[in-house]
Amino acid sequence: MIRTCSNAECQKIFSTNGIQTLCQKCQGLEEDSYLVIKQYLDEHPGSGIKEVHEATQISMEFIENLYKSGRFSLVVLPKCTRCGKENTGQLNVCQECADSMRNQFSSAMAEIKTPAKGQPQPIRANSSRDSSYGLGRHK
Repeated sequence: MIRTCSNAECQKIFSTNGIQTLCQKCQGLEEDSYLVIKQYLDEHPGSGIKEVHEATQISMEFIENLYKSGRFSLVVLPKCTRCGKENTGQLNVCQECADSMRNQFSSAMAEIKTPAKGQPQPIRANSSRDSSYGLGRHK
């Protein structure tokens, strides 16, 4: 069977028995990258995808694909639900997004508390027992 190598950079036509998706050259490069990652993980157990990528300069996509295929285990950090970066905190968002959201919330609250000039002031009760509607009055 004749196939085109599934490596986007190669696209070489090669002969296969039907199982292979990479040409021999790309298979060799992939195996070399796997061995580099495996050696790094042996020396640094518990590393995450980003850490392995930064140390080995192997693409995060390739590392993720090897992880998903079960060839090794990694510490997989959850992603921030707002920006998509790896999140080391306990929230669903990274610290940077949490700070940004906190600032936006504080600004919105400040705008609510200080109405623009010419806007009527909200009616506020003097106490919990005296409201502007006469409710809560006890005799």
